[in-house]
Amino acid sequence: QINELVSIELEKGASEKFEYSHDLLVQLAKMKTNGERAINLPNKTARDLLMLMERKKSNLAVALDVTTKQEFLDIADKVGPYICCLK
Repeated sequence: QINELVSIELEKGASEKFEYSHDLLVQLAKMKTNGERAINLPNKTARDLLMLMERKKSNLAVALDVTTKQEFLDIADKVGPYICCLK
């Protein structure tokens, strides 16, 4: 995502390149990872979710609309490694 933003902004012209790149770097330096954010959370479930997102490098959630438990479990087995939340 960040690389896409930089690419788009760099196309605006040479005069804006440095300003945007500098501003972006300052913003990125202030951003915390999900793991860093999790440290200060009082809620264990929220902490666990952010640590899972950090570990999997993902924040994907999947909502299933199926009619049987077996369908749900089959899909859960397939997508489980790639997601953080299943409902």
